[in-house]
Amino acid sequence: MAAPGVVATVGCFSYARSSGERIRIHFQNAESDEHSPLASERVSQRLAELAALFEHVKRTLHQPLQVVGASWLYNLDAYRRLFPGSYLATAHVISHRFQHMPLWGQFLDRHGAIRENMTRQFQERLERQSSLDSLEQCFPFQALSVGAPVQDFYNFYGV
Repeated sequence: MAAPGVVATVGCFSYARSSGERIRIHFQNAESDEHSPLASERVSQRLAELAALFEHVKRTLHQPLQVVGASWLYNLDAYRRLFPGSYLATAHVISHRFQHMPLWGQFLDRHGAIRENMTRQFQERLERQSSLDSLEQCFPFQALSVGAPVQDFYNFYGV
């Protein structure tokens, strides 16, 4: 079963249609320089990208929509500050989903190099496990699922 294709991309963000009346937000580092895409000096740029993305949603999708996301990034304040509080308030851990999950990205820096500290934490926790039943507890950051009505995003970004 193939994943839904990306409908639109603005800077570091994109969205894809999901099942039913849902759209899924995706993040990818689109910075071409040495700056972190989530650095404090990039907040206004990221917010502008999200505002433009949701302007596209509003212009092209006219039904009531739910916006959903799933990532370990929702654990980071630098990422959370970019989204409405109502969306973040729904965050809950996704259990037993290791394939096709952006959970593994926490082990790489923005240049694709391995983050030694994060990898070491994972390996140390993994060595203490006697079965795979608690594998998700080995990850420094859990994958979180979030969701909220699209209107919350329109209000947050002033669309």
